[in-house]
Amino acid sequence: MSEDTMVTEAAAASAKDELRRRILAGKIGGLAGANLSSLDLAGADLSEADLRETNFWEARLVGANFVGANLTEADLRGADLSGAEMVGARMKGALLTRACLQGANLIGARLEQADMEEADASQARLGGCYAYKLKATHARLVGADLSKAVLHEADLSQADLSQARLNDAELREAVLRKANLRGAQMARVDASRTDFTGADLTGANLQRAFLRTADLRQANLAGANLAGCDLAQANLKGTILAGATYDAHTKWPVDFNPKAVGAVLAG
Repeated sequence: MSEDTMVTEAAAASAKDELRRRILAGKIGGLAGANLSSLDLAGADLSEADLRETNFWEARLVGANFVGANLTEADLRGADLSGAEMVGARMKGALLTRACLQGANLIGARLEQADMEEADASQARLGGCYAYKLKATHARLVGADLSKAVLHEADLSQADLSQARLNDAELREAVLRKANLRGAQMARVDASRTDFTGADLTGANLQRAFLRTADLRQANLAGANLAGCDLAQANLKGTILAGATYDAHTKWPVDFNPKAVGAVLAG
């Protein structure tokens, strides 16, 4: 390494250290587009900050406060955001690939077109978030709260949503191919034209869910609660329904016999 290169790198490191000190001192103006990669900003207060296109690549942001912050197109790949407060944060187009969001609070956050591929958001609170066309393939959302979330056209293929809460969520035209939804709470979810091909919905609660025209080919709904569920025009080719319970209000495709595939009429 040349002397000039070493001097340049030292200057860059010094500038980042100065940025860190300034942020931890509460001076958060002028950070849009800044390079904060790999910095330890655990517990920092960045609420309402303008962080558009800011680089947080692999930064340590444990317990940081991003309430109301503008993180549009920010780079948060590999960042540790566990326990972060991100209520109402604007994160359109943000990169969250392989980020850790365990236990983070993203209630009401805007995540449209964000990339959460392989991110870990287990036990995160995402209730009421707006995540149109979110990409979260292979993501871990175990036990996450997505109640009333808008996930229209989101791609959650092969994501782990076991025990997640999706009550009243909007999943219209979303893709959940081979997703793990074992034991998920999905009462009143709107999943019309949603792709559940090969998904595992064992023991899921789908009471009064709207699954009209949904694609459930090869999906596993064994033991699922289908009381009041609308499955009219759904594709149930190869769907496992052994032990699934339904009631007089459950709607099935024309000429489909649920008892013939092991579903049980409750009451």
